[in-house]
Amino acid sequence: MKRKCLSILLVLVLSLSCLFAAGAGEAKRSDVIELEFMQWFAPELPSGAFEALIAEFEAQNPNIKVKITSIPNANYKDQVIAGIATGTLADVVALDEKYIVDIKDGLVPLDKYLNATSFKDDISVITKVGNDSKSVALVVFMYPLFVNMDLLKANGFNAPPQNRTEFAMMAKALTNSSKNQYGWVLPFPIISSTGLRIELMSLYWTNGNSMVKNGKPNLAGNQDLIKTIEYVKNLYDTAVSPGAFNKTEQDKLEEFATGRIAFMFNSLASINKLNERAPNLNYTIIGVPTEDNYNGPGFIRNADWAVGISATSKHPDEAWKLIEFLVSKTGNQKLSSMANGLPGNKTSTPDWVSSTNPMFKVAFNLFQNSKLINEFLGIPNSDAMGEAFAAEVQKVLAGQISASEAVKNAQAKWEAMWQ
Repeated sequence: MKRKCLSILLVLVLSLSCLFAAGAGEAKRSDVIELEFMQWFAPELPSGAFEALIAEFEAQNPNIKVKITSIPNANYKDQVIAGIATGTLADVVALDEKYIVDIKDGLVPLDKYLNATSFKDDISVITKVGNDSKSVALVVFMYPLFVNMDLLKANGFNAPPQNRTEFAMMAKALTNSSKNQYGWVLPFPIISSTGLRIELMSLYWTNGNSMVKNGKPNLAGNQDLIKTIEYVKNLYDTAVSPGAFNKTEQDKLEEFATGRIAFMFNSLASINKLNERAPNLNYTIIGVPTEDNYNGPGFIRNADWAVGISATSKHPDEAWKLIEFLVSKTGNQKLSSMANGLPGNKTSTPDWVSSTNPMFKVAFNLFQNSKLINEFLGIPNSDAMGEAFAAEVQKVLAGQISASEAVKNAQAKWEAMWQ
């Protein structure tokens, strides 16, 4: 009888032990938090590269698992807006800062997290809406001036232009229609605002000028802006870039690669493309020519892969851990390397800087010694604003209105759309 009781007791102890062990295992599994990271760029990176980087984060944070959701870029903004409307937006969400103002209430302010980091000042771009930081840049793309040095030297110029006077003088001197040779490739298509955003505004912003003042449009009566539009109009009238209304951004690279164009504003992605299409082209990359009497830092237009946290996330602290990993010096070095972009963390040096192509090092040095600017990334209804302004500038180029009238008309349109 005693032996039977002991057997029963032993079975009970073992059963309870199994139950406790199972419960502990279940509790351990329930402690794992799953974050969703929605973005568009993973498919653009080398196969498996982004997934490997996220796996590295998960290894460092075993209580966090990351679900990577990739949405095609063409549909991405609609998915973000739908996610906010339904309360289903991913915890961590990649962002194009053009529409951050429009979705500001759907994003967590990041300031408490940024202030707790040791590298806040190292982040290349932090986008604010009012006093709240809503996103940080993971990867940066800038738009410097590409200069055909062979064309310059063949026409007696030994150095790239340093200011607007030199830029205009060289662009005109290098234009020779009989040779199908032109000073500047200037796309200003009717159906797009890219000519305004990349070409004209690069020349305006390079001096540190602003199209926004005290949180409101600063177009009407803005003499620096009027002067810039008149400057571009003068170059357009001298046919340094014929057919501007029919050119697209894609046409720029094709024309510059022929060796018959002196100047082109474009992203650093053009380096790889020029290496493929025109490996013998002798060119360099410089900052945007400034006003002749300007002595301050040079500003260059940028675009970014930014990231923020959904206001409906149940795990904002863990979401920040993922962002912190991606913008840390080590994580950002890996991400910017695989993206062939500039680092969101200014202390990171991407692998491509050490490429055998010297233009990469030139570009990185320019990035380190320039300030980034793109005011279209911090205004409401950015796309509509750009299109409205571009339409007025196109009228100036066509000789229909003056630059003063253009900025006055654009101001009125902007004020009607500003929210």
